[in-house]
Amino acid sequence: MVHNEFISLPPLLVALGVMLAIAFAIERSMLILNWIIQRLLILQSSDESETGEDCKNEMKRDIQAKDEDTYLRLTRADVSGEIFSHREIEPSPAAPSVESLFDIIPFERPPKRKVYKEFWIQLFATFIAVTGCYLAKFSIWQIVLSPYRPESSTIQLWEYMLTGIIIGAGTKPVYFLMNFLINRKVVQIRDEGKKQVIVEPEPEQPDENLPKKTGKVPEPITIEEIIGFSYNGGDRPDRIEHSHHRKQPIDLIVYHHTAMHSDSPFEEVVKEFDRKGWMTGYHCVITKQGGINALTRWDRIGSHAKGNNYRSLGIAFHGNFETTRGVPGANYDGKMGIISPTPAQIDSAAKIVVLWALLYGLRIDFKKSIVPHNALQPTACPGNNFPHDTFQALIKEYAARWRQNQQFKKALERFRTTPMIIA
Repeated sequence: MVHNEFISLPPLLVALGVMLAIAFAIERSMLILNWIIQRLLILQSSDESETGEDCKNEMKRDIQAKDEDTYLRLTRADVSGEIFSHREIEPSPAAPSVESLFDIIPFERPPKRKVYKEFWIQLFATFIAVTGCYLAKFSIWQIVLSPYRPESSTIQLWEYMLTGIIIGAGTKPVYFLMNFLINRKVVQIRDEGKKQVIVEPEPEQPDENLPKKTGKVPEPITIEEIIGFSYNGGDRPDRIEHSHHRKQPIDLIVYHHTAMHSDSPFEEVVKEFDRKGWMTGYHCVITKQGGINALTRWDRIGSHAKGNNYRSLGIAFHGNFETTRGVPGANYDGKMGIISPTPAQIDSAAKIVVLWALLYGLRIDFKKSIVPHNALQPTACPGNNFPHDTFQALIKEYAARWRQNQQFKKALERFRTTPMIIA
């Protein structure tokens, strides 16, 4: 005979609370024990050496920032003289890492001594928890299984052991069990053939005192709402807080393709510059879905167009649009995704280019102010399959529309005050 139909919630909450408290106490005790063993066996280096290592890394980053800052200020004359010619800025299409969708971290086998130590500490914690549950006659399964057994039944040894194992493993398994039992609202049915009746709540009646919705969507009032993006300074903007300063006005916008697989995430573009040792890259990257991603702070010098970084902003279409056979890294077979920018990409990029032109006072001039990368250097970027005419026509359209829009002008003035926008 089944004694009860439902699990009583108060005893269940009390039992789970007791388990959580015991698990927390054992977990903290094992941490203290681990710390004592580490000190006795001298398994880890001292805090002083770690602090020294941090200082070395910080000094290394400062040196890298100064070196990179100096290089990015080079003019075309400096580049032609082959100063710092050993450095490379733009990602190489032929590099094998461009198609990587994740980093491969080499496996390092932990020291055997450390593995044995952690194993025995965990085993000791489990032994204490199991022994404590048995001596205290405490089992969570006594409550969970109560609807399925009579009152006279005795608690089995496995119930004490399983409860102790959960407690000894730490607070996370207890949290998982608590979430499973409470959030799923465990209800035990008297017999398998009985169906649970679910009562649908009645729909709420509209309150006549509240104002009725007119269906009119409020007009956007910020640049980010108008264009459809969010600017926060790009990737790790604090790294270049004291370097890469722009010392002359922007008079050039350069557009690129990333020469990477169009399906790889934006984070992979960030990692590509990290792999090459650069703290900056393109100022903006447009994914094939039209997503707008800031990479480098707009008030700092980026690394995208050798000899012109000091005076320019760089925007990149994510993908590889070079389809000429024989060109290194060409995407003639579509193995690197789309072979030309999507309409969403072109639209988003045109909006950003016009925003930059109006924000920094550039003319819409496709020979002097807004140019492809291959107009400055002998490179395939942004690819032979790039639709320059379509892109430039859309830029002209947005520029003509927004120059006459008073709401856009007001939003633009507010946007100028955004941090990390104006040098």
